[in-house]
Amino acid sequence: MIIHMDINLFNYTLPESLIAKFPPKVRGLTRLLEVNRTTGELRDKMYKDLIDIIPEGDVLVINNTKVNKQRVNMIAGDSTRKIQLLFLKRNQDGSWVTKVGRLRKLKNDRILKIDGEAYVQVVELGLELARVRIINISEEEFFDRFGVVPIPPYMKRDSQDEDFDRYNTEFAKEYGSVASPTASLNMTKDYLYALMAKGVKVCEIELRIGWGTFATVYEDDLTSHKIHKETIYVSQKSAESINEVKYSGGKVWALGTTVARTLESVSNEGGKVELIGEMDTEIFIYPGYQWKCVDRLITNFHVPKSTLLAMVSSFGGTKTIMNAYQHAVHNEYNFLSYGDSMVVIGEST
Repeated sequence: MIIHMDINLFNYTLPESLIAKFPPKVRGLTRLLEVNRTTGELRDKMYKDLIDIIPEGDVLVINNTKVNKQRVNMIAGDSTRKIQLLFLKRNQDGSWVTKVGRLRKLKNDRILKIDGEAYVQVVELGLELARVRIINISEEEFFDRFGVVPIPPYMKRDSQDEDFDRYNTEFAKEYGSVASPTASLNMTKDYLYALMAKGVKVCEIELRIGWGTFATVYEDDLTSHKIHKETIYVSQKSAESINEVKYSGGKVWALGTTVARTLESVSNEGGKVELIGEMDTEIFIYPGYQWKCVDRLITNFHVPKSTLLAMVSSFGGTKTIMNAYQHAVHNEYNFLSYGDSMVVIGEST
């Protein structure tokens, strides 16, 4: 059992020039770094090469979650003080859990306005989050009129109209996330059809990505960091398809860390998916974790010292993955949400 892990093991220098601030002009025409976790070999390829890399008889699991326009700029009361709200999750009583810029400037029962009209009431303040209620307007109209897509802060720009399309995957269906499953942003329906035509199964799951995706690890010891809770859903149909491939000796390919997190949360020690339906997960995966279900991982390049980079290192081996990142920096791959991707193949060592 690992009782201490230095977060600096997952640090690297990311030049600002390599952070993709905008989506590529054409979805899917991006680069792909193939990483063999058995041999450590690195190969520069294109994302479309996944059609050849994933063999017949395997299964590709995708996350069908969708990002809505859930970041809203408002004014506190009768002041001119701007407050930014990120609407995270709707409660059963109709209130919303939100992450608020300038949280300490708010008070309970405070009314928030847009253009002088009251649209949000603060119900309860916490240490990091606030519970609010949308008033005098339907939720659908509120987000449609005033919301923007919550693109990550590191893009250092305002959300644009094209982000609603490009920060969602081509197969997004179910609203509920405040961040995109970014490894899927480069995947196109045409690529999926080509994979299915060659005999690769494609299965959908759902993980509703929460605000913890943006959470910085402040602890020097990674194991002291508290991972965020997220809601997942796996259908009976998807579980049966994944288990059938496992039973026949095929491989399970996770399209992104959100898919990997979901599958590892619902599988038993033998790698069989046994939990069906909707549930929450707080699984925290970092080196030392014994993977159960996922055999291959497709993912984007993540920020330094992040839980996502630790998860990928757990899968591919810390030394191999950090070498891959240095290779990607040296060869000027594009990083983060709108950037290039890597695929980790080979058997665990």
